[in-house]
Amino acid sequence: MHCHYHPDRVSVEACEVCGRPMCADCLWYADSGQRLCPVHGELWQLQGRDVHPPERYAAGAAFS
Repeated sequence: MHCHYHPDRVSVEACEVCGRPMCADCLWYADSGQRLCPVHGELWQLQGRDVHPPERYAAGAAFS
């Protein structure tokens, strides 16, 4: 499966809200353990939820 946002990249996870597949450069993590796409990650961040942008984990996730 390929990333919804970068069709030339292989996905490593899917958003637990909308189900879109994502590569490591798009993957947001919530402290609750949920994996989110950029749209939902940014939305949750605006809502004040504890989330972490892709930069925090991208290097490690790229090879998982």
